[in-house]
Amino acid sequence: MHKVLFICTANIFRSRFSEEVYNHLVNKNNIPSRAFSAGLMVGSYKTRKIYRSALEQLNAFNIKPLRENELSIHVDDLCLSDYKKIICMDEE
Repeated sequence: MHKVLFICTANIFRSRFSEEVYNHLVNKNNIPSRAFSAGLMVGSYKTRKIYRSALEQLNAFNIKPLRENELSIHVDDLCLSDYKKIICMDEE
């Protein structure tokens, strides 16, 4: 299985949104791939779930999040060699 990792700052918006959209599309098209996400500077965000604005956008696209109730994850808590592709996301 092809594994993709999306990384942003806090793992509450950009990376989580991208993970959910990616997983929705690969599941819909029966593609053997899976995305996950993490943050570079999670810090105080470790107790945060996906940001409400991201949930609202997913809802607008009729995408039900798979990890809606999970907390932010720091990139250091993952084994980066598990991922075939790593995509770092900037604010812009």
